[in-house]
Amino acid sequence: MTLAQRRVRITSEHNGDGTHNAAAQDTLNITVEHNSDGTHTSGLSAYYESAEQTITAAGSLQLTHNLGAEPLLIQCYLICKTAEANYSIDDKLLIQPYFFTSQPRGMSIVPDATYINIRYSIHSSMTDVANKTTGANFTIINANWKLIVRAWA
Repeated sequence: MTLAQRRVRITSEHNGDGTHNAAAQDTLNITVEHNSDGTHTSGLSAYYESAEQTITAAGSLQLTHNLGAEPLLIQCYLICKTAEANYSIDDKLLIQPYFFTSQPRGMSIVPDATYINIRYSIHSSMTDVANKTTGANFTIINANWKLIVRAWA
């Protein structure tokens, strides 16, 4: 391995019916090895998942994560609550936080050792997504979706 090369392993256990084993699907191990001074192993051992959060134009969230440190990894998911754009209820979309300036859409995330602070844009729709079956651009209706935040430290 070269200096500071990273090895990432994500484990997800699938059941025969297409569902995931809830205990196993959240496993994430990261090992960082440094050849110049030996091997250093750093694992993400603490995990947080928020409850479903309401998406409100210009709204803010302050989520207490109890990780004991600032999160090293944060993922955000939209959860479909009312079918639209060919998404079914409870479909999860992994989204990236961003802020689109020509039409103020997106959200900003500011984590610290205690909280994950989120500010939604002032636009009536937080984001656009690709239609699940056609790929066409679709502007979500905030009320039809919830946000879940996952974090690891």
